[in-house]
Amino acid sequence: MSVRVTKLTECASCGAEIEPAATGRPRETCGDRCRQALWRKREAEVRKREAQWHRGEQRREEPGRRSIQDLRRAFFSGSAEEQRAKRDEIARRLRERDLELRRQRDRCLAESEVAA
Repeated sequence: MSVRVTKLTECASCGAEIEPAATGRPRETCGDRCRQALWRKREAEVRKREAQWHRGEQRREEPGRRSIQDLRRAFFSGSAEEQRAKRDEIARRLRERDLELRRQRDRCLAESEVAA
């Protein structure tokens, strides 16, 4: 007769102790009610992040991102020569980014052809 040592874990929804499953994927919740509540909580967080993204809140927080208004202010300030220089710099960056994306696409296509 063997004695199985079990490590009790907590339910991700209510915090109650649960015994892990003997085989397969580890349990995350203690039952159906908590599993459903956890799913609803996670779904609400996803919808909240999506709404923030569409309103532009999250985009402003990301490093390297600026709002359209900030870009317009930065672009249209200064003399015509400065604006031309800014425009040329933006065009150069866009060309570099386009080239980088094309290279990534070509690498992915090559990898998928090798895998097939």
